[in-house]
Amino acid sequence: MICSYCKTETQNSNVCDFCRADLHAKRPQLNPNLDDTASDYTQPQLKELHTYDLMRLLSHIRKERSDMYKTMQTVRKAPDEAKIGNYDEVNEVGQQMYQELTTKKNIIEQILVDRMGYYPQ
Repeated sequence: MICSYCKTETQNSNVCDFCRADLHAKRPQLNPNLDDTASDYTQPQLKELHTYDLMRLLSHIRKERSDMYKTMQTVRKAPDEAKIGNYDEVNEVGQQMYQELTTKKNIIEQILVDRMGYYPQ
C-alpha cells in the first residue's frame, strides 16, 4: 500500500511505516461542483471541506458582502425624495443580509485560522 502523505510504499495496512500516518483516515477532497449554496453550510459541514474550497467560498462571500455594503451606502446616500414607501423595511432587510454575510465570513475565516494559523487575504 502507498501512503497518501509521504508517497512511500508500506508493508503495514493501517499505519505508514515511514511517517506513521493513518492509512484509512478520511482526507478532505476538492469539490469541483462547489457553488454558492455551500455558504449556507453549518460550521461542522464547512470544517469537512478542503482548504482550497474554503478559500474559494471565502472569496465569494467577501465579494458578495462588499457588493452588499456598496449598495447599502448608495441607498443611504439617496436623496430624501427617493426614500419613500417601505424604505425603512428594505434598509432593515439589507442590514440583516449584510450581518448574515459577515457571520458566514467570520466562520470560514476562523476555520482557516485553525488550519493555517493566520487570517487569509
